[in-house]
Amino acid sequence: MALAVPVRDRDAPAVAAVNVAMHSSRRTVEQCLAEILPELRAAAAGIGADLHIPGCFTGIPAA
Repeated sequence: MALAVPVRDRDAPAVAAVNVAMHSSRRTVEQCLAEILPELRAAAAGIGADLHIPGCFTGIPAA
């Protein structure tokens, strides 16, 4: 079983995704939606918020 949520930039298109995968015997679908999905959405929102901070990331110099 796997869940994924988009990571959005300030203009709202998805620029990445965050996912989690687990063996289907670990949790039911209902448990995943109630327990895992909110945490996954919070993580994606935090990453998206960091993308809005100017100068937060530096480019990688070309080799």
